[in-house]
Amino acid sequence: MDPLLYSLLLFYYLFQILFYPLWMMVGGAGGGTKEPDWSLDQALAQIQQLLGTVNSLQHTITQQGQTIAQLQAQAVATPSSSGTPFHGPKMAMLLIYDGSMATCEGFINSCCLYISAKPQEFPNLQIKITWVLGFMQTGMAQLFWDHFLTYMATL
Repeated sequence: MDPLLYSLLLFYYLFQILFYPLWMMVGGAGGGTKEPDWSLDQALAQIQQLLGTVNSLQHTITQQGQTIAQLQAQAVATPSSSGTPFHGPKMAMLLIYDGSMATCEGFINSCCLYISAKPQEFPNLQIKITWVLGFMQTGMAQLFWDHFLTYMATL
């Protein structure tokens, strides 16, 4: 339940608990009388009883607030319902890319598919680049790899 709703309910019940009995004591339901049908001692006793009820309600609200905070902390600590991290679907590893134009588009598509299926394994761009370069081991792809690593070392 929304915390704002809890606050509104608290005020509603406080109003009902505190003011309704006082309104009844002064003849609110019967149109009023000149002489009240209650004594000051009765009113004080009623007020003491109402204060006890208010304190009890405040204690209950505090306990519920603590329970809500604990449940929210548990939800943040355990995002998955089974308690095991999500690893994504099993994917076939990429074939070694040799740099040929005939297989270039297929290699790029395979890289994109694998990275999108397992985003938890690639938290930043550098890891993605390093992973892709690991499959560029022969032919023109190896030449690109060598030049790229040399360029990155100069930065």
